[in-house]
Amino acid sequence: MMAMLHQLDRCALVTHNQLFRAGAAFESALIPGYEIRSFDNEASAKEWLEEARQTA
Repeated sequence: MMAMLHQLDRCALVTHNQLFRAGAAFESALIPGYEIRSFDNEASAKEWLEEARQTA
């Protein structure tokens, strides 16, 4: 997984669990150039990921 991080710039996590959300925010802050966001639903997560494809 760590070897693939340089190929990615964002990750979407779909969860209602506050512990996972906090962990994702913490991990996002630790890894420069890599953004992890938490979403309540899959549609919002996919939309955010698709934004990155359109701007790339």
